[in-house]
Amino acid sequence: MKPYELRDGGTKGVAGLLIRIQPSGTKTYYFEFGRGRRIRIGTHHITLGRARVLASAYRAAADQGQDPRKTLVPITLGDFIEKVYEPHFKTHHRNTASLGNLTAWKPLHGKKLTELTADQVKRERAKRLAAGRKAATINRNVGALKTVLNFAVEEGYLETNPLAGVGALRVENPNRVRYLTAAEEKRLRAALEARERRIRDERASGNAWRAERGYPPLPDLSNLPFADHLRPMVLLTMNTGLRRGELFNLKWSHVVGDAITVARSKSGKGRHVPLNKEARKVLEDWRAIGTETWVFESGGRPFDNVNKAWKAITKAADIPDFRWHDLRHHFASRLVVAGVPINTVRELMGHSDIKMTLRYAHPAPGHMREAVEAISGG
Repeated sequence: MKPYELRDGGTKGVAGLLIRIQPSGTKTYYFEFGRGRRIRIGTHHITLGRARVLASAYRAAADQGQDPRKTLVPITLGDFIEKVYEPHFKTHHRNTASLGNLTAWKPLHGKKLTELTADQVKRERAKRLAAGRKAATINRNVGALKTVLNFAVEEGYLETNPLAGVGALRVENPNRVRYLTAAEEKRLRAALEARERRIRDERASGNAWRAERGYPPLPDLSNLPFADHLRPMVLLTMNTGLRRGELFNLKWSHVVGDAITVARSKSGKGRHVPLNKEARKVLEDWRAIGTETWVFESGGRPFDNVNKAWKAITKAADIPDFRWHDLRHHFASRLVVAGVPINTVRELMGHSDIKMTLRYAHPAPGHMREAVEAISGG
């Protein structure tokens, strides 16, 4: 069987628009404006209606004597992200937290896609680096934008990705493993408790002020197990090793018995994470406060950002250079030090490659000494 082509017909058809169908079933739209001269519009992922819009624009350019290969439908980066890319992404992905990487490019949102250049992106990247953003974070931002522009090429908004040749910034120690010392964990827990006392005191003071003026009081926090979301989020992550996206998208339906079911992790596979005593208590107490669908929600939607609160609490606890993701490292490190087999750690972390897990194989000196003594012949 050979590839074959079908031309657009009917009352709504556009002259020159055709679809090429491969033996595998793959379909690609093209606009033909001369003998052997055609433009690839996009794959079957775009609709016939969208293909006709683009073909009409190319047809108009060709009728005016212009080269339609250099005439694309103008749209700004911001509009493309909001109106085209994000709806597509949300349709095909459960976890949308990675869309946050695109907020870094708001200064370029007013630029037309066809005007966007690698130099513009590099200048914005340099500004973010000078402002103190980490190279790894900026690389994720650039990677997300590259994905957007690849999609723009697929959909026919661009002929080529202007960022195709932009390389990643050098990242020092990409396998960095940062975990809490015993003293740091103690300070973190104390800081979280102090924060909750402060929130409760502020609520009580605020309600006293409202009472004096005849305003209805806000909910009393004095008898609740948690004042807000931060402390239960931190404690649950420390005891389960959930990724931040997994935590944000955790539903009560995923909590079954003494385990959490992660339907689809970063590795693409699901896993079950047993709950230890502290994790069970955290969820029991938090559930009593009352959220319906999402374990941690804000305004009826799952949380998508705790950066401000996290930065403040690590500063209060005097724990420098400690990211939220490092709570996951802390979980894995504690397992290894406790003597849990490395493959079990891999399963609990949801790693597809054990090489990722081996980063945590750093037993404490005491355990190393015990291991050597175990084979002593004396």
